[in-house]
Amino acid sequence: MKTTTAQQGWIRIFSLSVLGMSLISILLCTLSFSLTYDDAIGYYPSDALLPKITAALLVLFALLIVGASFLFRKKIPTLTCSDPVWIRSVSGVVFLGMSGIAVADIFSAASPLTILLGFGGAVYFLLRALGMLRPLPLILSGVCAVLRLTLFLAEVYFNGEVPMNAPLKVYLQLGCLAGMLFLVREMKTTFSPSDSPIAAVAIGLGVWLPGVASVPALISLFSGSFFETEVPHSVYLLLFLWLYAVLRLLSLPISSHPQKTESPSASIEEDVPPAEEKSASESQNPS
Repeated sequence: MKTTTAQQGWIRIFSLSVLGMSLISILLCTLSFSLTYDDAIGYYPSDALLPKITAALLVLFALLIVGASFLFRKKIPTLTCSDPVWIRSVSGVVFLGMSGIAVADIFSAASPLTILLGFGGAVYFLLRALGMLRPLPLILSGVCAVLRLTLFLAEVYFNGEVPMNAPLKVYLQLGCLAGMLFLVREMKTTFSPSDSPIAAVAIGLGVWLPGVASVPALISLFSGSFFETEVPHSVYLLLFLWLYAVLRLLSLPISSHPQKTESPSASIEEDVPPAEEKSASESQNPS
């Protein structure tokens, strides 16, 4: 379905805005962890101003993403998940990354279910990299990826090294939920293109929250602000998913608006006179 100029403009503004909000949020969260976070108690000091500004902006960004998707729902084009060549390449990288995480699960003595779901989820991105978008294998492997994020969510929730409502734990849990919503909607729009505002919300949150959850946590881990017990290696799941979602978002103006090209045969048929006109001309000029 060909999109209008207004729809194309909306999706470009939406894509750049979500990407900008993601980068600003990552920067502010990283600075908050690095400059004000007290690892001894797992919270920010009560008089720290930067974390309060960061939290207020995060709430504002969430409202903007959800509000823009519903208020301008008539301008949302039909979103699909067709895979250009460069998206396939990124899918291959994510497949390798998730396979590496599954291997790390083996060496960390994770449960067999975690390992199985890890490799199963990696297959989802392998199928996309190869362009093998058959419904049954893609959905089964996609469900594995969603369940692997569910196990990571449970791992974060029950991690006794981090206080229950600590900022790090909240961000990681929100990142997992947004990642699951993104994957579910991507599977749906692959086989059933949708102009629903939920599809726009899913990709907006999928670009925003996994990045906010993973990038500041990893930077703080490498800089010594966090201990390894506080940031499990499964956080790389959110990092790879965030990179994939960013590139999926940037591909929307390309892959979501296929242009219908006029076939040469159609133009030839337009030039050929109808059979009745041809027979009439022959009767007027008998040989």
